[in-house]
Amino acid sequence: MITRTTHPQASKLKAHPSLHAFTLIELLVVITIIAILAGLSFAGIQGALKSAKKAEVRTMANQIKLGIEAFYAEYGYYPSGTTSDDTFLKTMTGSDTTKNPRAVRFLELPKKFTNSSGIVTPLNFYSSQRVFQIRTDTNFTGVITAPDGTSSRQTVAVGVQGTTPDDTNWIGTWK
Repeated sequence: MITRTTHPQASKLKAHPSLHAFTLIELLVVITIIAILAGLSFAGIQGALKSAKKAEVRTMANQIKLGIEAFYAEYGYYPSGTTSDDTFLKTMTGSDTTKNPRAVRFLELPKKFTNSSGIVTPLNFYSSQRVFQIRTDTNFTGVITAPDGTSSRQTVAVGVQGTTPDDTNWIGTWK
């Protein structure tokens, strides 16, 4: 015959089932810790996204600069009206053959960098899209004056003003 023996503590466990459960305070502490960690990681992600957007705009400014230099190498002069308007965009992409007679595509732009104003910053980079500023050394002095009034020893410079209208920090190739 098989006899069953019970553990001496078994009757106490049945009488007090809450001995192995979490209390409300313990659960709230764990939830609070998770919320704090999530908040800290969210702030880090926001900073990384902002840096990535600046790098993307800086890269696009450099691509525009390289396109202008390639135009100069092809034709021996800079595209006229080197602002970032629609005419400039059509000239650089080969759509306007009056200023680009060989219809060479000097610039490939993702759609997020273009609108009816020309070459602009992507949506949500600033509160509103901003047009890239382009300067070329049309006098062949080797010096360009940036929009903030500083001079730079180069032949082509491209940039976008910083994150606020009063921001004098330009993102691009002004340096």
